[in-house]
Amino acid sequence: MDDIWSDIEEQMKEKGIKFSKGVIQDAQFITADPGKTNSGMNDRGRGQPTTRNEDGTWATKGEKSFFGYKKHVTVDKDNGIIRRVAITTASTADCNIDLTKPDEIVYRDKGYYGTKPKAIGNATMDKALRGKPLTVRQKLRNKRIARKRCPGERQFAVMDRVMNGGHTRLTELHRVFVQQVMCCITFNLMQIKRILQNQT
Repeated sequence: MDDIWSDIEEQMKEKGIKFSKGVIQDAQFITADPGKTNSGMNDRGRGQPTTRNEDGTWATKGEKSFFGYKKHVTVDKDNGIIRRVAITTASTADCNIDLTKPDEIVYRDKGYYGTKPKAIGNATMDKALRGKPLTVRQKLRNKRIARKRCPGERQFAVMDRVMNGGHTRLTELHRVFVQQVMCCITFNLMQIKRILQNQT
């Protein structure tokens, strides 16, 4: 997968597609069927046919519960290309995954509040705490960051609606990783075509 990803990056450079120092990091749940708890997985051994999901975990967001995995990506702020991707179980907190590089500026939502990225520029939205509401200045800053983050929503929407990437029938993390990275690669190929068409 690393070789495929690197080859596409090289092709983008050859075609003159430029990348900015600004990236958007975000994450999305990949839902899965937990399967039956009495499917006999312990008797069969890991990797054997079973209706029980072996690696998925439960997580809550607001009042909703999700079972499955989570896709973390960084997106180039200017051209919309997905730069890096990581797949974890659903219960992994967004703030535990940092896909940035030291020379970048990263735009992130409140889920990353309180954690410092590797990126030199940290544009993470502020979060109101108990007994400590946001100031007017913090609210205005959040609005500016939200506008910068907007282009990072399109990638998830396309992968969900066009590629059915928001749900998986796979039951092991390494298989879900391959599936979701291929979704990201496919999106990038579509985005490259779109960029080159706009250049002509």
